[in-house]
Amino acid sequence: MTWNIRGEPSPCLQVCRTSSISATRLPLWREHPWQEEWHGLGMFGTRSRYCEDTIELKFEQLHALRCDLINRAKELGLIEGIKIAFDFHFKPFYGNHSKEKGLGKGPDKSGDLVPGFRPHVAWDLVTNTILSMTYYHGGVRAPGIVEQYCEQHIFPLFDPRAIQEIYMDSEYTKEATVQYFKRVRCPNGDVYLCLKKNKQIKKLIAPALAEEQGWEKCDDEDEIKAIKVKLPKTQLPLKIVILRDLKTGKNIRCFGSTNTQLTSEDLVKKYSYRCLIENGLKDLVYSYFLDEMYGNDPEKIEFEFYCVMVARLTYEYFLKDLGGEHHCHEDGNKTTLYTMRNLLFEKRNFTLEQQSNGNFLLTLLDTNGNDLERRVAKMLDDRMAQGQNKVLWWGNRGIILHFDDQYTPGKMSGEPSEKVSREHG
Repeated sequence: MTWNIRGEPSPCLQVCRTSSISATRLPLWREHPWQEEWHGLGMFGTRSRYCEDTIELKFEQLHALRCDLINRAKELGLIEGIKIAFDFHFKPFYGNHSKEKGLGKGPDKSGDLVPGFRPHVAWDLVTNTILSMTYYHGGVRAPGIVEQYCEQHIFPLFDPRAIQEIYMDSEYTKEATVQYFKRVRCPNGDVYLCLKKNKQIKKLIAPALAEEQGWEKCDDEDEIKAIKVKLPKTQLPLKIVILRDLKTGKNIRCFGSTNTQLTSEDLVKKYSYRCLIENGLKDLVYSYFLDEMYGNDPEKIEFEFYCVMVARLTYEYFLKDLGGEHHCHEDGNKTTLYTMRNLLFEKRNFTLEQQSNGNFLLTLLDTNGNDLERRVAKMLDDRMAQGQNKVLWWGNRGIILHFDDQYTPGKMSGEPSEKVSREHG
């Protein structure tokens, strides 16, 4: 992405780290005479009043903010909360004295236990977007917090009787967890989980592994077998699907569900639906810089997680308004913010200026706008007309997108040159 800095001097815009934007009437070339031919955006890392105020937020206030955000997302149709997946994301801590700071240790990408933070994430699998994200220290494990997490962050906002499906990975393999969801809180829904091969699961699947009958070819690599069991303590019915390597009989994987009427193939397909949360977490890291946070104060880190939620749901609103193939791909995924940035701004020349009405004008140069750019421009224009194109921390300023093809097309000899300038609308 390049900034176009040709033409007459324009006001210099100061962009703070917290995205608060202020304007000054002093041309940049007067402040720096040696740069009198250049002007554009000045990027200065400062702390605004907005940042000063938010660093004092406590857990109770952040919880209220998060609940308000989730309720607003429900009103806008960005989330539904009827098919939910749970997972952890681990952020290593690279500072010193982690034990004294009470951070705890969790598994990193290589499986080693290292100090860090473990935000617990709930994902809406219908709309494929974030539902909630909450701070926990690295030593927390799923069985110890999942009930408290749901009672505090999920069920006050979503009727548990309306939840249809819950997806969890192997860390949640505990009989009490399955009973909590199926019999206590979500009796009208079913649980789908990857089963950790602990002592109890090994005992339940041992007879099926000992018998060679009943195995069916699943694909070119695996064979499959299904059994129905009752969990020993709760007598809760559970269907278990076992996959193993077709040639060696090893690499055993187990998937379970309280929906015992599903076919084996459908159960495996259902569980693969949970991959959406894994892709979503990767997107939070690469597009929203989830891992780019510093310090060890839990409340400040919780505020960073809240900001990530705001950004992700705001982008979800943008995609929903934009519609089309970017909002929903054939595989259920959507165009990520990282990809959208490249589609709109990679290897582009553009100018950014402030209009007399205070709003920002972003002009893409050397183009008349492709289909995506013109759809974005129309969306911004429509929202401006509705009074909805403004950002609070920009001083309620909005932004519009125009196009300027500054190159002159080929002309016949002797024909006067004329600059071609086109703008959307």
